[in-house]
Amino acid sequence: MQRRYLIGFLVLALGALFSFVAACGDTEDATFDDEGNLIAGDHELVYKYDGIERSYLVHIPPQIEDASKGNGLPVIVALHGGGMRAEQMSRYTSLNARGDELGIIILYPEGTGLLGEVTFWNAGNCCGKPMEDDVDDVGFILNTIKHLSARSFVDFNRLYATGISNGGMMAYRLACEVPEVFAGIAPVSGALNFDGCDPSTPISVIAFHGTDDERVPYDGGEGTTDDSELLTSDTDNASVEDSLEVFRDADNCESTPEIETSGVVELATWSCDDETVVARVKIEGGEHEWPVDGEANWLSLVGESGGDANLLMWNFFQRNERPDIDTAGDLSR
Repeated sequence: MQRRYLIGFLVLALGALFSFVAACGDTEDATFDDEGNLIAGDHELVYKYDGIERSYLVHIPPQIEDASKGNGLPVIVALHGGGMRAEQMSRYTSLNARGDELGIIILYPEGTGLLGEVTFWNAGNCCGKPMEDDVDDVGFILNTIKHLSARSFVDFNRLYATGISNGGMMAYRLACEVPEVFAGIAPVSGALNFDGCDPSTPISVIAFHGTDDERVPYDGGEGTTDDSELLTSDTDNASVEDSLEVFRDADNCESTPEIETSGVVELATWSCDDETVVARVKIEGGEHEWPVDGEANWLSLVGESGGDANLLMWNFFQRNERPDIDTAGDLSR
């Protein structure tokens, strides 16, 4: 009798939990000006894509006041890691501060997953439920840029993507499937885990990776995990070298890179066709993290005081544009 009551209680409790989660789903929190454009600041927007309610955060810099249609701002799509949320990615990377300084829109799409709380990206052979369900995250990210462009002033010639871990893997997948859309990508602690990557056009890539990364090892293979980790450890990750070799071949790069070092950071740069560049930022002793080493490790690479990995990333991005992308209608797979 007690067991039957216990089972009944658990069923009711689970039902209440699912109802609570559903009731507390994502809601829009955005502020618009009189013309229907997002004002400077942080916003959350929600819409349906492929029958699923999806959301994204966006940080609009103060320079939006001087932007207009045909004179938009560049966009960096920043993809959270597996098990993270868009809001965590925003706080973790400090990209918003650079966005305010340099006039860049920072876009944080939200992945999908268990109860909408433990979210991942379908980057190919990783990760989680989106991979198992073959979620169209490439289409979602493109559609999110379109959704944003109807509410802000976007420069379609200057769209870029970065991400950490599973988000870095997703940035690689974007470069594989829609290289004509993005002017450059910057995976951080990620791997090219998408089979059959064959970019249709050259694209610039800069990869940041620590040599002591145990989750997505620098030299590839399965990462380690523990009970607190949400990512599975059985993903056979490509190495940094193998990941970049795909793009060096696709971009027809020179065989020998230019090497610069600053502190524990080594920057290797290959010049390629169509003025594209492939670069590797190897952080000696770096772990599975957004690059947070002190200024001394970046000073000579960025050429100015106060420089950091985010500035190095932007200096790389801004050398590249996609002149053939003029409107939201050009964002298609």
